[in-house]
Amino acid sequence: LLGKTPVEIAKIAEHILVGQLRAVIATLSIDEINRDRDAFRAKVQHQLEPELKKLGLVLLNSNLQDLRDQSGYLDAL
Repeated sequence: LLGKTPVEIAKIAEHILVGQLRAVIATLSIDEINRDRDAFRAKVQHQLEPELKKLGLVLLNSNLQDLRDQSGYLDAL
């Protein structure tokens, strides 16, 4: 990451986060994600930390702020 600006590093970290988030979501049903958000967050964190570590980055905190789906399934629950 030498020579990268903080904005460029943030973009790289964001791409890693999105990729790992998608990887975890692909293994769970929407009900599993909605029912146990702490377990979902822990799985994402478990997947994400090694990838960030490869770049010398550390995950300090993670929060699940909003959970939505396009079909409106979660709103119907």
